[in-house]
Amino acid sequence: MLGIIILNYNTWEETVDCIQSILNYPPRCIFKIYVIDNNSSVKLDNKQRQFFEEIENLELILLHNNCGYSAGNNVGIKYAIQDGCKLFLITNSDIIFVDNSIQIMINYIEANYFVGIVGPQIFNGDGEFQPFYLLSKLTGSGKLKNMFLSTPFSIFFQRFKKRFILEKLLDQPRKVFSVSGCCFLINRKCLDIIFPLDENTFLYEEEYIIGSKLENSTWEAHIIPFTHVKHLHGISTKGMSQFAYDCFINSEQYYLKNYLKTNIFLRKIIYLIRKQLSLIRYGRL
Repeated sequence: MLGIIILNYNTWEETVDCIQSILNYPPRCIFKIYVIDNNSSVKLDNKQRQFFEEIENLELILLHNNCGYSAGNNVGIKYAIQDGCKLFLITNSDIIFVDNSIQIMINYIEANYFVGIVGPQIFNGDGEFQPFYLLSKLTGSGKLKNMFLSTPFSIFFQRFKKRFILEKLLDQPRKVFSVSGCCFLINRKCLDIIFPLDENTFLYEEEYIIGSKLENSTWEAHIIPFTHVKHLHGISTKGMSQFAYDCFINSEQYYLKNYLKTNIFLRKIIYLIRKQLSLIRYGRL
């Protein structure tokens, strides 16, 4: 049985579209959809409520607090475990499945016993392939180098870029450090390695934490071709707002300290750079 966990926050319309896309290309196995609402301030309208009520294999779970990405998904995963699910699909509400990607991922993970987690190829809302940034582990110094890729100095970091970023469509499966947190499939045994998701981050860095947990296990993470999901970036987080950027800074510092064991000097440098970028972008720290 497959448990499909969708985290919702003020994105009821997008959640409906995500579910509809799943129903348009349903997996061949028994599945149940768990919609976890992170205490949305926008309430369900009657049409949306009727849509949820008419789907027999769907459970709507309303939380009393906005717990963030990891904590919210943990609730859905717990429900799915209790129902006996052996496979778990974690997906953002702003994901649209445009082909049989779910079944393709199921087939792949079941055919490759050493693969515990698999991700699809991701496109934006205009159908353009989105670069994949998790090919290899990104260390503290790697974080600094990554910042230069958006500057005129990027020419000096092309070898680094090729090691960490995939910029073209896959023609064969690829082992990676981790998968994109917006959409991935994981089996029950591998789930034991990463569950519960670390709730010390509200938003961002979840993929790096998952990769770090997998690193010391026998399981591999892969992304695979012949899959296609659209990620309507920014809908579920309303873009990179000041709040979201602050979450990113805090999550990054937590990851650097607790998973990479990065020294305090390097963490401080990264923190100060992020804060300066925040000042440039938002006009305040």
